[in-house]
Amino acid sequence: MRKKPRDRFFRMVDKGDGDGCWTWTGGKIPGGYGHFRLGNKMISAHRYSYIIHKGEIPKGMKVCHTCNNPACVNPDHLYLDTHHGNMRRLRAEGRTARGEDHGLSKLDEAKVKYVRRLYREGLSMVDIAKMHKVSPGTISKVISGERWSHVTE
Repeated sequence: MRKKPRDRFFRMVDKGDGDGCWTWTGGKIPGGYGHFRLGNKMISAHRYSYIIHKGEIPKGMKVCHTCNNPACVNPDHLYLDTHHGNMRRLRAEGRTARGEDHGLSKLDEAKVKYVRRLYREGLSMVDIAKMHKVSPGTISKVISGERWSHVTE
């Protein structure tokens, strides 16, 4: 007889001391989030925990952790938020990669200062963008301080 998904799920949960994180001991993806097979689909372990303890997840909502532990499946540590709300919280906590620490960044602090100087000297955003092989939109955000706001002259 096949085990029920809920029973299989709890076999891979270490509840620890009772009021802290419940650590997922099953398979994980890069980044530390647990994965759980539900029928013929895979679901994030923390999302499944949310569903069985609190109910369905509305479309467009993310299941987030108050404990900042991706392996945690404790329903008391899980809440719903939008992607933008979650990113806003991560930024406020200083937990997002920015500047040169972001793996896809084509600029560094010296280039950002150079970009801003070129713009002050009258070069167009389009020309600056071509020089640095980025979009004019990126240059606009660098100049306005929407991106690289931590870099000051």
